[in-house]
Amino acid sequence: MFSESGLYKEDINYIAAYDINWDKVRNSTILITGATGLIGTVLVDSLMYRNKLHSTNVRVVVMSRSLENAQNHFKSYIDEDLFAIVECDITKSFFVNEKVDYIVHLASNTHPALYANRPIETIDTIVLGTKNILEFAAEHNVKRVINTSSVEVYGENRGDIDRFTEEYNGYINCNTLRAGYPEGKRLAESMCQAYINEKGIDVVSVRLGRIYGAPVRKTDTKSTTQFINNAVNNEDIILKSKGLQKFSYTYVADTVTAYLQLLVNGQNGEAYNVAHDEIKTFVEVANILANINGKQVKFEHPDSTIQKGGSSVQSALLDSRKICQLGWKAKYDLKSGLVRTVAILRSKNG
Repeated sequence: MFSESGLYKEDINYIAAYDINWDKVRNSTILITGATGLIGTVLVDSLMYRNKLHSTNVRVVVMSRSLENAQNHFKSYIDEDLFAIVECDITKSFFVNEKVDYIVHLASNTHPALYANRPIETIDTIVLGTKNILEFAAEHNVKRVINTSSVEVYGENRGDIDRFTEEYNGYINCNTLRAGYPEGKRLAESMCQAYINEKGIDVVSVRLGRIYGAPVRKTDTKSTTQFINNAVNNEDIILKSKGLQKFSYTYVADTVTAYLQLLVNGQNGEAYNVAHDEIKTFVEVANILANINGKQVKFEHPDSTIQKGGSSVQSALLDSRKICQLGWKAKYDLKSGLVRTVAILRSKNG
């Protein structure tokens, strides 16, 4: 388990007891790509804890480019019968030496420095990685693939809607370096539709807003993560814009319950927005974290990498009514989620 913090264990217990029909995944094998990231880590911990608590007997197979990194990350599960690691590069065809029932596809470059410095890798991971997952699913009769998409597929808000519904389609300037991520996610969703129709597989896409929580990677250059790291280290919060951008946020525990909800109850071929309905600007997020320690929000000019890799979108708010109709609801508002995150990370670091 990532952390022995009481708050982290509380999150894991909440997810493991989440009210879905667990019998649908009982005695199944779930392959998780991108498992060492934020969502993947919490999902793995929750499934393994569910097994321990309720004998759900879900075999968790994590896919990683580095066997060593995955072993270090999940060292508490290495000797568990219901846990396995597959080492492979998702941009290449792969083989898993066991029957896979479900795939949760999380693997992707997800922060500005990678968008700017590794744009080809960013596109390859999204497009080729998704194609290889879908091909594997078609060849091995996988029951369902959960494809991770993003609010960025909506592009720029044209000013004709307050929140993006799943049918909305805004403008993306494809002739830019930064377009690789949103255009890659759009193509990945189109590829899902192609495989559903041509090869008869089952795929549900999850469109995420800004996800936050523990764990965080120190190399993560997303603004919210940088704010959180500032707060954990008892520093002033460094804002590299005017902070007027409005985004939808979701705490990681709520994000994982959304994945479980869609794994069991989502409709084949559909996409679902996932976000808390609260609206906050960047500067409001920064102020919440500054107030934890009685610190200030300070402005710095962004460096060239952040300028190239950062999003120019000023408003990206998600309408999550569609998934809420399935029974999902976010438990944590932004303030409570951020306070939990800082406390968990401080406990881990301490």
